[in-house]
Amino acid sequence: MRRALLVTMVVGLAAGCGDGSHEVAVSLTHSAAAGLDPLAPEVGVVKVRFEVNGPGLHDDVFMDAPAGTDAVTFKGFPTTEDVNVRAMGLDAVGNVVAFGRADRVQVTEDVSLQFPLRRNLAYITHQANAGQAHPERVIYLVDLSTRALVSKLQLPGTAPQARGISARGGDAILVTYEDGAEGRVAVISADDNSIETFALPRPQELTLGVAGQPIGVTVGGSRITFVDLDARTVVEEFARPVGGRVLDGVISADGSRALVVVSASPGLVSIDLVNRTVDALNVVPEPSGVALGRDGRVAYVTSSSDGEVAAVDLDTGRAQPLGNFARPVGQAAYADELDAVLALEADTGEGPGRTLGFIAPAAEALRVGEGVQTLAHASAIASDGVGRRALVVAVGTSTETAGLTLVETTATTLPNGASALYPVDPDDRFRSGTIEVSRRYQPADVAIVYGR
Repeated sequence: MRRALLVTMVVGLAAGCGDGSHEVAVSLTHSAAAGLDPLAPEVGVVKVRFEVNGPGLHDDVFMDAPAGTDAVTFKGFPTTEDVNVRAMGLDAVGNVVAFGRADRVQVTEDVSLQFPLRRNLAYITHQANAGQAHPERVIYLVDLSTRALVSKLQLPGTAPQARGISARGGDAILVTYEDGAEGRVAVISADDNSIETFALPRPQELTLGVAGQPIGVTVGGSRITFVDLDARTVVEEFARPVGGRVLDGVISADGSRALVVVSASPGLVSIDLVNRTVDALNVVPEPSGVALGRDGRVAYVTSSSDGEVAAVDLDTGRAQPLGNFARPVGQAAYADELDAVLALEADTGEGPGRTLGFIAPAAEALRVGEGVQTLAHASAIASDGVGRRALVVAVGTSTETAGLTLVETTATTLPNGASALYPVDPDDRFRSGTIEVSRRYQPADVAIVYGR
């Protein structure tokens, strides 16, 4: 269930913000469901920061409002295109514990827009383990600030096993899974955690889609399938097979194009969701990861052979090499505030891993420090909606050493991070002598609401 907030505020742009003539009115909704309400006392929001960020030097503005603010109207905003509007729920020490956004808003006249403010939560899938109570069927919801388990969900079906997970903006989490011999997609509502599913022609690995656009794409199982995420149905299966295990994937902010990294040739495929065509791209040797940039128009592809990074314009398909990470890397995410690609160091099988950084804009492209240490066998990384934090999930060397690493990034500091053991399951327990012990699952993949 959604409910509106409480207070309305009106502000004018500060001097120096251009010769504006338009109003940008922003209003928020939010869930009232247990564990999802961003204004619940345990979340700790003390104020909401509203931002309107335009492409020009003097068309950015922000305002801090009390927790519970319903709406803000920015007066005197200049005529411009591709404005990004954000709302951040901040706690007492400045952590972003709730977030909402609308991208690529056209300010050619007065604009009114509404979007949900969401609690900053990570949804995490798990590896199968015959000695545990089917962790592959369970989705954890973890608070990004505290890394504490908030709640857990069960995939529907008789023998479900999660394969891949992604965020559909602030609307839903998409889980691609197998139920016996059948492939399915679960659409988890970010409003109330209700789950609707639909069948695929075959088992596949990853589904990508954006809020407000019905057509998405599912990849894996040597096929590409176009799906309608609103109607919960398959639209069309691409005629030619595309082999290899899915390693990573992103979709443009407008939902028109996806880039998917696969383990077999061609390695990187570009999927046009409008014309429903698929093309192979030769961008870097042995592509291993892909991250979507802050404007949703540029993707950054990484290499597992030499750490090369290349930028791909999603509108034109043109690629530009940028340089190299210090070491070969795997799956990637994007840190908006640092304007950098974060990538997992290729797993050597020895000791802890690292998350490496690379400043992305071509004019300033460079490696960032020596990276952030993670726990052993990191399997996935995802950035939050604001682009300030990334969460790394690690299998560890056993169930006892599985865990999470929270990577912090800002525009003025090198990435830093802290690791913690994975939360134990509150329901899966066993008796060791006279003591009842909770089992710890091993995380497999992660998606963050509004994240990329």
